[in-house]
Amino acid sequence: MHYGRISETDDDLGDDDATSTLFDLTLRGLKSDGDMSYGVFIGAGVQDDYGDADERMTYRYLGVEFAHDQSWGDYYAQFGFVDGDDEYNESTSNAPFLNVGGRYNLENGYALTGALAIAGGVKYDDEYSNRILDLSVGAERDFGNYVGFVKMQHMQIFYDDDGFCYGDSFNTLSVGITMNFGGSSKHGSTLPELGRWVAYNANEVE
Repeated sequence: MHYGRISETDDDLGDDDATSTLFDLTLRGLKSDGDMSYGVFIGAGVQDDYGDADERMTYRYLGVEFAHDQSWGDYYAQFGFVDGDDEYNESTSNAPFLNVGGRYNLENGYALTGALAIAGGVKYDDEYSNRILDLSVGAERDFGNYVGFVKMQHMQIFYDDDGFCYGDSFNTLSVGITMNFGGSSKHGSTLPELGRWVAYNANEVE
């Protein structure tokens, strides 16, 4: 099965920056084996920089994933690679990442969710080592083909310059609704906010 997703991320944070997502498209190939599923994903995104550059910012990513359903919910793991590109080589690039998460089912269609992602990579055209920590917790309510959610995300992005660390932290509260297609078909696990990793590193972490 191949699954495509088109989504938007929030505008960037700085008063002088207005990075906005034009599109983010993910294609997946998944195989179900009882209560387990595994597969691959590949995707790309384009953002208008609107920061210190006039050119568009792009990023590409690919990886593998695994998920396991349990009586209490499910858990998943993803290992991938994301590479961003912008005019001044400030974005997250050449970055391997690991993302693990899960869902704990409650009564009446409610569930608690959580995920933790870590990533490496470089900044300024391989000049500095880059690090990302991305933690999110939330809750969901299942309405059949629709799922309402609320999520709190804490992200830290920093890079090392000869032993000195420069970076920043970002906190985001998201509330929304997602729509599922294909009935009981597996759609894959939620990917981390790769577009934000690229945009925040380019225009917020100096």
